[in-house]
Amino acid sequence: MKEKKGLIIGIVIGAIVLIAAIVVGVLFATGKIGKKSLRDRIGEYELIEMSDGEETYSEDSLNTLKDFGFDVKLELKKDRKGTIKMSGEDEKDIKYDEEYLYIPNEDDEEEKQEYKYEDGKLTLEDAGVTMVFEKKD
Repeated sequence: MKEKKGLIIGIVIGAIVLIAAIVVGVLFATGKIGKKSLRDRIGEYELIEMSDGEETYSEDSLNTLKDFGFDVKLELKKDRKGTIKMSGEDEKDIKYDEEYLYIPNEDDEEEKQEYKYEDGKLTLEDAGVTMVFEKKD
C-alpha cells in the first residue's frame, strides 16, 4: 500500500513539473518572459544624443540643429516594419527584429544595422557615429 501511495505521489509530482515546464516554455516562446517583447519597441522616437567619437551633441544642441534643418525621425510599427527619415533624404521604409534594423541603402539594398534597446532608448552605432533615440510618450 505504501509503495502504491508513493508511486501515485511520484506521478502527481511529475505531472506538476511537466505542466510547469510546458507553461514556462510557452511563456518564453510568446515573449511573455525572457527577452523583452518587440511590443515594447513600437512607437515614434526622437534623436536625443549623437556622438562622432570626438564631439557629443546633447538634446539641446540637436534641437538647435533642427532649426537649421537637421533632424532624424524613427518609427517602429507593430508589424516589424517602420520608417526612418533623415534630413535631406526621402523617408525610407525599414524592417526590424530583436537585434537589427534593416535599412535600404542608396541602391535600395537592405543593410543590417545592429541596435541596442533598453529603457525606451534605442542606440545605433555606425562608422564611428552613435545615435541615441528616445521613445516619445
